[in-house]
Amino acid sequence: MTREKIFKWIFEAIAILSMLVMIGGYFVLRSSGFHHFVLAKIEQQAEEATGGRVEIKNYVFHFSKLSADVYGIVIYGTEKDPNYPLLALDQLSIDLKIISVLHQKVDLNEIILRHPVIRTGTAIFPNRTHQNRSKATRTYSILGLNMFCWRTAKSITTSSAPR
Repeated sequence: MTREKIFKWIFEAIAILSMLVMIGGYFVLRSSGFHHFVLAKIEQQAEEATGGRVEIKNYVFHFSKLSADVYGIVIYGTEKDPNYPLLALDQLSIDLKIISVLHQKVDLNEIILRHPVIRTGTAIFPNRTHQNRSKATRTYSILGLNMFCWRTAKSITTSSAPR
């Protein structure tokens, strides 16, 4: 075998292997197991950020538009009645815009809250504890928020603090 044939075989093997990895990655990203894994990670991060229990029913990420829809978000505080959580949303829509891939800068273009129900009162907010202080925290800067809106909001006021 000549040197050219060896390079051709190596190039073809790398091309076929790359194609197989891309096809396998596509099917892994579309699998229900990966979907449940990402959903659990989102809930975990939201619980760490809010200090309360968080439930999320579903999410859909739109790669073509760089947007995400999260459905059935419920955040619980210290309220005693689980029927009245701290915050409930039918849908949260987020629209992103990539500013720079090289510098990893993303612009949060739009946030839409659909049918939020917010329970107000000082005693229902959970105490945030920072259990994982040893973990490195990455901070993302939001360059500009072009649109933030909510649709059909309802506020429930607590009359007195639970004892």
